[in-house]
Amino acid sequence: MRRIGTKNARLGMILTRPVYDNRGYLLLDTGAEMNRQSLTILASRDVPEIVIDDPRTIDVVVKPVIAPELESGTIQGLKALLAHVKTHGKFDDSLLQALQQSLNSMVREMFPSVMGEANASGCYSLEEYDYMQPTRAACLAMLIGRKLDSGIVDTANLGMAALLMNLGDSLVTAEEEADWSTPVPSEESDEPTVAGNPTGEDANHKHPTQTAGFLMKAKRFDPETIEGALHHHERWDGSGYPSGLSREQISPFARIIAIADTFYELVSTRPDRPAYMPHEAVEFILAYSGELFDPRLVDLFTKIVPLYPTGITVKLNTGEMGVVSDANIGFIGRPIVRVCSHGGTNLVRRPYDINLISPEHQNQLVSEVDPYLEPV
Repeated sequence: MRRIGTKNARLGMILTRPVYDNRGYLLLDTGAEMNRQSLTILASRDVPEIVIDDPRTIDVVVKPVIAPELESGTIQGLKALLAHVKTHGKFDDSLLQALQQSLNSMVREMFPSVMGEANASGCYSLEEYDYMQPTRAACLAMLIGRKLDSGIVDTANLGMAALLMNLGDSLVTAEEEADWSTPVPSEESDEPTVAGNPTGEDANHKHPTQTAGFLMKAKRFDPETIEGALHHHERWDGSGYPSGLSREQISPFARIIAIADTFYELVSTRPDRPAYMPHEAVEFILAYSGELFDPRLVDLFTKIVPLYPTGITVKLNTGEMGVVSDANIGFIGRPIVRVCSHGGTNLVRRPYDINLISPEHQNQLVSEVDPYLEPV
């Protein structure tokens, strides 16, 4: 398997993974051959990459922790729920139940053990960001939780907190029509207290408080889930909002979600900037370890998310160019690379692997990354 950008897709290429759009709908299934119609579909739906068959990487497996069809179901469920809340200002029981079922299906993929790589791809459509980004963040948050040995119930509650963390954004219209001075849980008990004003001038800073108040009124979410959504913008050094909490004052769920949320925001296209590459996003979070993020969780996060995901094209500082055949999860920035060419033009007759964790390759490192380049 090999990842390529859709701009490099060619007639006759064979898909080895299904392709979903940013709304979670299946566009092309595994085994589909690229023809003019399928190339047009990919271009029109803003699909950034596909995974194709390549005889040089026939043994390379691109396997996400969460199956694409399960993630797709959750994206669609969250979209429907948020649309209903925005229109009616309340939950629809059937939509909430459907979302919970989709989330539970993702949770079951992580038990009894976690298999596969975390999805390091962000959202490239501004229109779909509101429900695709939280879904990806929920997957990563639950994965971090599992690495901390969380049980199935806690993992599901953590995932729901991440899924609904931005629910307050859907209540902006309702807020203009009603008093949203809502109660939120205190740190010491489950009894509600009135939250103080969020820091800063940005009205967006109110959305965690609005989300928590809405979840409390629903009377169906655990306190840990509500706190996770309420505090996901708090920061380790106390510079976050809405309460300016710091260090262990911040709930464990919120500390995890803060990292997952930031990572997928960075690797997603935003109005003011293009998407970061996965290794750039990881380096950003590393840079703020102990300042914005819990350093213990950052250390764990870096051992979970691949800087160089399996199947992407990389170039080494020694001139070799090839495909990551194994991300070597846990060894930060030291993947196994299937060398396909020297200098980008001198093709290798028989591609071979270089394991960058091996002592004989310790002076070699990835110097350029582009998941959409061709290795030959």
